Amino acid sequence: MLLIDRKILSSLNQRVLVKYKRSAFSFALILSLCGVLCLIFPVYAGVVLSYLTGFLLTLCGFYSLTCAFTFRKNGKIAIFSLIIFSIIYIIMGVSVLLSPMLGINILSMIICFLFLLAGFSRISAAFRNPSMVGRYWCMFIGILDLIIAFIWIGANEDTTYYLVSIFIGLEMTSSAYIYFTLSNYFEGIMKKNI
Repeated sequence: MLLIDRKILSSLNQRVLVKYKRSAFSFALILSLCGVLCLIFPVYAGVVLSYLTGFLLTLCGFYSLTCAFTFRKNGKIAIFSLIIFSIIYIIMGVSVLLSPMLGINILSMIICFLFLLAGFSRISAAFRNPSMVGRYWCMFIGILDLIIAFIWIGANEDTTYYLVSIFIGLEMTSSAYIYFTLSNYFEGIMKKNI
């Protein structure tokens, strides 16, 4: 992730701009390739996403165990909770690795929950702040989030499988567009500095 703003951009030298431009372009290529593959092959992408989820959950579990050992002097309750969470992560990760459909169902539930949360948050923010700029757009997007969430909840297992793959593919391609734009912006700044 590139953490920069306009103030920082104006103070960067040519070498750092080249590095940021290459990073943004590389991220854009990887994200666009993965996004297009998710959209073209949603079944295989779902399996890959499921295995990736299982691997990351298992990795988080082992990392939590390492943290429990590292921070063993911070108190017994903290160590106990770290160990419990690491065991839960490892069990979930291994379960997902053994059953890819479980991983897709977990991703589907998380995405659906995030749509519900986003919808309720946007609508409540718009109602709580009557002077908010773009208040009606915020309400409209919140309602769309809720509609998507309820469609997602009502869908059968095969449909949610495809929805997860297509949603993640679209997210990757839109992120790739942002990184391509950022790379072109860095190129423009480099040309101005010459």
